[in-house]
Amino acid sequence: MWVTDRVALVGSGRIGYGLTSPFDCNVYVIRGDRQNVLIDAGCGLSTDGIVGRIADAGIEPASIASIMLTHSHADHAAGAAGLSVRLEAEIVAPAKSAQALRQGDVQKSAFEKAQQAGGYPAELEYPKTTVARAISDGETIDIGGARLEAVLTRGHSYDHTVYILHELDGRRVLFGGDLLMADGRVLLQTTKDCRLDLYAEAVQDLATRGITGLMPGHGPVEPTEAALILARAAAQFATRIPPETLR
Repeated sequence: MWVTDRVALVGSGRIGYGLTSPFDCNVYVIRGDRQNVLIDAGCGLSTDGIVGRIADAGIEPASIASIMLTHSHADHAAGAAGLSVRLEAEIVAPAKSAQALRQGDVQKSAFEKAQQAGGYPAELEYPKTTVARAISDGETIDIGGARLEAVLTRGHSYDHTVYILHELDGRRVLFGGDLLMADGRVLLQTTKDCRLDLYAEAVQDLATRGITGLMPGHGPVEPTEAALILARAAAQFATRIPPETLR
C-alpha cells in the first residue's frame, strides 16, 4: 500500500488498517535510490504477512538493508528478530531500546506488564534480538535521493526516537512512532518512563522543523497536513493540558 512515491505501508494492526496482526504497529518501507529500509517491525505474529506485503509493493524483500526501530515496545519491536532473519537486514535502534532488545528484557520494554494487562496475547513472546548498532540523536543516513534523520523524542518511552525523511524536493516526512497520531492524539501510558514534560518538549520541537507528512505508529497516515497537526498538538501542550490520548 503505497502512501507516497517513496513510502509504502506493509504492516498495520487493529488501531490502523488491519493489514497484519491486530497487535502490530504501522510498519513502513522507505524506498531509496541506494537502499531500502523498514521503519518498525510489528509484534512478530505476522512476519510472513509483512514480508509478503513488501513483495506485493514491488520491493524485493532481500533489498531491505536495515530495520530501524522507534522504541522497544513489543508492538513495534518484538517482530524485529524474525524479520531480520527473513530479510537478512540489520536492526538499528536507540541505545536503551537496543539494550532491552538484546537482553529480551520484558520489564525495561514494559512487555510483561502490558501482557499481564491484556494488551498482548499469551502466545506473544519478547525474544532476545541481535541489534547491529544503536542510533544517536541527530544521526543521518543517506538512502539515495533522500536522507533519514534520527531525532530523540523522549516522553512516550525512555529513548523514543522518530525519523524524518528529508526529500530533495523539500518534503519532510515524519515517521513518528507513538509520539503523535494523524488525528492529533498522543499515547500516554502509566509506565515509569512515560514523562509528560518530555513529551511536550518533543512535540513542540518537532513543530518547528517544517514537517510536511506524518506516518504514525498507529492509525491513518497523513501525507500532506502534518505541520497543522503538530502545531495544534504543540499549542495544546502549551496550555499544560496534553492532547487526548490514544486508547
